[in-house]
Amino acid sequence: MSIKERYLALEDTLLDMIASCVKIDENAQEAETDPEKWKIKKISESENLKQEAKKEIKKQLAEVPEELEAEMEAAADRETARTAEQFQQAVKDGLKLPVATAVTKALRQTAEIVTGGRVNDDNFKDHPDLDPFKAAMEFFYGQTRDRLNLTAATMLKSVKQEYSNLIYNTAAQLVDGEKTYQEAMRSCIAKLANDNLTAFTDKIGREWSPEAYVSMLLKTSNKNVTNLTSFVNMDRYGYDLAQVSNHAGARPKCYPYQGKLVSKSGKSGTCEDGNGNRVQYVGLGDTSYGQPDGLLGINCGHYLFPFMPGVSTITSEVQPQGENDRDYALSQKQRELERAVRKAKREKSMAENANDAEGAKTAAEKVKQKQKKLREFINESGRTRRYDREQVYTGFNRIKNDLRGKSPYNCEILDIDDKVLQKISKAENMLKVISDDVFGDVDIFKNATEGEIFSVEMISVFDGKQYILRKGFNFGIASSDISLIENEIKAGIDRGFYFSGTTSEALFIHEGAHSLLYTYAMKKAGLEIGKPVTDATWDKMRYIFRDINNDFVNEAASLFPDDFMNLKKEIGDYPFTRPTIDETNQEIIAQSIAKALTIGSENKVVKYITLKLKELK
Repeated sequence: MSIKERYLALEDTLLDMIASCVKIDENAQEAETDPEKWKIKKISESENLKQEAKKEIKKQLAEVPEELEAEMEAAADRETARTAEQFQQAVKDGLKLPVATAVTKALRQTAEIVTGGRVNDDNFKDHPDLDPFKAAMEFFYGQTRDRLNLTAATMLKSVKQEYSNLIYNTAAQLVDGEKTYQEAMRSCIAKLANDNLTAFTDKIGREWSPEAYVSMLLKTSNKNVTNLTSFVNMDRYGYDLAQVSNHAGARPKCYPYQGKLVSKSGKSGTCEDGNGNRVQYVGLGDTSYGQPDGLLGINCGHYLFPFMPGVSTITSEVQPQGENDRDYALSQKQRELERAVRKAKREKSMAENANDAEGAKTAAEKVKQKQKKLREFINESGRTRRYDREQVYTGFNRIKNDLRGKSPYNCEILDIDDKVLQKISKAENMLKVISDDVFGDVDIFKNATEGEIFSVEMISVFDGKQYILRKGFNFGIASSDISLIENEIKAGIDRGFYFSGTTSEALFIHEGAHSLLYTYAMKKAGLEIGKPVTDATWDKMRYIFRDINNDFVNEAASLFPDDFMNLKKEIGDYPFTRPTIDETNQEIIAQSIAKALTIGSENKVVKYITLKLKELK
């Protein structure tokens, strides 16, 4: 689970905790009889809620400092790897490296520029051997860590404030006799689900949601580290000029500089490229660089290509202004529709925690409406749907409370072997394909604790209750009634999710395919099953996933051409070239593997996967 996902999951959990304090069946009679007395009583309980919320915050964010450090190191490694070949080739072609004193001077200037003067000459006077790159990295780490800590503290204050608002507003509606307790509470919960908790209040009084603020912090941190690393590498090889990358849908302040040359030191003029053409360049400080919404700023997707006069050539073609503006507007519209889906899902979860069955039903209809609008937009615009942006991280606490400590994920993960797996599902023949041919080879779960498991997507059973689990407390389905699971699967198919059938057994195979794919990737990456996997390690696996995605989709295309053609339009560009793990692609691949597994172990996909796993043992 990424840092951003941790904060999103935390907000979802905290909102569910607020809703669970105002359950319909436990409060309606007292509130309607004497609203004022009920209000005073509930407000007096706010401190208890705050303390429980404080514990939840501490638990869910405990690993953030270590993960932040790993993410920043990974960002630096990525940027170094991106241009390493170009620098090495330049040296082979006769590039003269600058002398050590020039490099040191340039590095110190870079550290001062990217940190806005926080790392400056005074630091180096006191510590002449201080590494400018390390000093700047430590500054960015401390800055982001402190702001994330402040975010958590602000969210805690917001929990108590929003809870109090909920009580006051509900009581006011009851005093006026406008609504019943259920109606009043439902409207207040819907408003809170739509408004979010507060993570940060800026200078002009605008309140930022955890999603918006944490996303901004992390993107800023990533961009700061990327810029720092890019400039430092240029300093070490004596480069001053760089070409700005380009992409579709660039922001207004970035678009004018796409494909242009800039000078890190602030010079302007012309130079000759590798084809003998004169090319103009401007000082980086003369662009929108340094502005929050400017070049290389917050949420900017641009980066720099080091440019060697007389050798490098301008290769990129910039998207026309009209097309760029259209793509940018479409991207903003998609994010708006995605947030609407998330808020509707959150409202449904809060209603469930308040034991408001009617409210949950109404919210579920709202989810379908929002998803329909998003699907229509995707179909009309041709953009790729991002299911991860619609995700709500709810369900864990609800199930845990229902079982009174008999948590299903503990039951499943602590000691899983083939015999246990075969008891979980009635479809023992299909399950045997997975447990004997795959998991039996890699022994993925044996004697591992919940914190050590990298990926778990299985059905777990406790006292006859079945649950679909996924690591990170991200529950696909949770129900004590298997028929409800099967109905949810059918509804999922209608919403565009991919399963190999319409039964709980088929869904088990599908989720097992996800774990299989992750296991295979980990093995190929040389990672040890049962050991903690950081976000930085996961980031390095993205390239491996890209190649695996291509292999498996090719396999699916040859085995199931009809199904593949129906699904391929969801993938986007194919074969995959970017090192990314797209949610839709993963679902398509899991669908293909699951279909293969249900055919039997003689199927060539199963044989192919099993063979690869055995080779990697």
